[in-house]
Amino acid sequence: MAHTTICYMSNSIGVIEQNMAVAANLLRLRRQFFYRNPGCQ
Repeated sequence: MAHTTICYMSNSIGVIEQNMAVAANLLRLRRQFFYRNPGCQ
């Protein structure tokens, strides 16, 4: 029981880390876009 709970927690943490990485990439892309197009800000 505890083992499956730990596995589930680590899996959900991995998913959260993946989502954070995707969000960071989107933020970086958006920042580059705004730097290239200052009129959009």
